[in-house]
Amino acid sequence: YDTLHVFPFSSERKRMSVLVRNRATREVRLYSKGSDDMILARLASAQVVNSDPDNAQQATPTSKRRSSFSGHLVPYGVSEVTLDHLEGFAREGPRTLCTAYKTESEAAVSLLARKPRG
Repeated sequence: YDTLHVFPFSSERKRMSVLVRNRATREVRLYSKGSDDMILARLASAQVVNSDPDNAQQATPTSKRRSSFSGHLVPYGVSEVTLDHLEGFAREGPRTLCTAYKTESEAAVSLLARKPRG
């Protein structure tokens, strides 16, 4: 992999991201790690924005599923077991981080690379 850009952690963003290109396939991915609430919220909002209205698997409001994630959307595919673990860790005190990635287009790479570092 070649590192194209690093978006450092900040308390405002509550996440850190790195944009990389696979040397063999030329595929570009944005990998992120951060607080569980931030990553889950970003995944859910991406699904709502990018979903096909005729074939949507929309994120669902967590108020129907989870009180500790109240006000956030839960991305499609995040299991109840995962949410149970996150809630359990939150009650016990350990800090939890989640990771996610997104395959990016060349146009998005150009825009992301222009964002200021730091």
